[in-house]
Amino acid sequence: MRTSSVLESSNDVLVFDVETDTFNKGAWYDPRNSLVAIAYDDKCIRPHREELAEFQRRVAGASVLVGFNLKFDLHWLRRAGISFSGKRAFDIQYLHYLLTGQSHRWPSLNEVALKYLNEQKLDKIKEYWDNGVQTTDIPWEELSAYAIQDVALTRKLYETIELPENRKGIFSLAMQDLLVLLEIEKNGFKYNREGSLQKAQEY
Repeated sequence: MRTSSVLESSNDVLVFDVETDTFNKGAWYDPRNSLVAIAYDDKCIRPHREELAEFQRRVAGASVLVGFNLKFDLHWLRRAGISFSGKRAFDIQYLHYLLTGQSHRWPSLNEVALKYLNEQKLDKIKEYWDNGVQTTDIPWEELSAYAIQDVALTRKLYETIELPENRKGIFSLAMQDLLVLLEIEKNGFKYNREGSLQKAQEY
């Protein structure tokens, strides 16, 4: 069974990717970083009010959000004011991690695309980053082409990689955990240290 066949309609699926500045690995909580672009379907937009409103409508119409290293992208959507409450998550990076026996913890999109599709990403943008150019300063035509190709590769992987029946349960649980961890990283969580130590002694 292909990953895409878990849904009745491909219109329920939104594959997307974000491009950000790269301080501290593009961390959403680093104030030096900004959201530069969002790619989805066959387009790439700047995070302007009208374009974000259009993207929000696309998110609202989808049941499943698909990405590569999806939690990173979802943090940036939240920072941009995009609501995705009630949506299911589908992370291709984690899917590959699961299917490799949890032996390849942080695979890149390039590695996964090469393995399953024999395709690779555009190299030019990495050259900019390697030379210290921030994403904000990369020519838009080049950046948007790069982001759109990332989405195309992610979509192909979603449609190509087979999710075995005996792995669906653990994958679904992991995607639910991803959304919970997203909330914890943003808001923290209450932890009863004394109660935890007491339970440790009991066990």
